[in-house]
Amino acid sequence: MIRKPDFLNSTIAKLIFAWGIIDFATLILIDLLSGRFNQPIYIGTISVIYFVTYLIEPARYLLTILLLALLEETIVYFLGGGLHGLASSLIKDYIRSIPIFFTMAILWLMYMKSYRYKDSEIFIMAGLQGFFFEIVLSGMILNVIYLLLFGGASFIIYGLLILLPKRPQGVNEIGLVKKIVMWLVFLALEIIVGISTYLIYP
Repeated sequence: MIRKPDFLNSTIAKLIFAWGIIDFATLILIDLLSGRFNQPIYIGTISVIYFVTYLIEPARYLLTILLLALLEETIVYFLGGGLHGLASSLIKDYIRSIPIFFTMAILWLMYMKSYRYKDSEIFIMAGLQGFFFEIVLSGMILNVIYLLLFGGASFIIYGLLILLPKRPQGVNEIGLVKKIVMWLVFLALEIIVGISTYLIYP
């Protein structure tokens, strides 16, 4: 049985996903017109991996996230884009990025075990954290072109990553205010982890 894309069950999620797809298509086109192949290789490979993983829905949640994060960062590094092009080695790329991905996975797994949720909510909330790390912290948010070109893509990469493996479904209801507070707490913890990795490997 083919797994349905339940993360697209809201209008906002559909619009964000469409934004990301347009980003991917535009980045591929720009690269091809410039005679480069980095974006086509990266986007094509990640798209296939994400699609297959979403269909398979592996049972081991944290292990799946870890392996996907390692694979994604490895591909990015060898295409010259690790840590936005600042990674001097693959080990540095791993140390500076994987702990953040893994922390996100642990926190959202705890959330999903405890509370009732819709896939579209997780897609948006986790994607928004990816948007913060990739677009806000990098300064891209100050450039409208970069914001439009990479903003939607960051939602897909981070938001879908959290939804790829098989996930638990909690039974407790959660209100909007508590949901926002938890999102902010999760983001703060991820930032702390990011700062710690920077201190370990500047």
